[in-house]
Amino acid sequence: MRPGKGDHINLKMPNGRIITLRAVGEVKVGRLKDAIREAGLTVASFADLLQ
Repeated sequence: MRPGKGDHINLKMPNGRIITLRAVGEVKVGRLKDAIREAGLTVASFADLLQ
């Protein structure tokens, strides 16, 4: 995890891609799904990682 500008953080994926998300408040469902897809995961595999 790397600092971002303002209220955002940058997550660097193993493939080198950087995903930016809000660090405060709630992340909207659409943005979360986009970030999961950008990370190369499916929603199901992401849910498995959370357990």
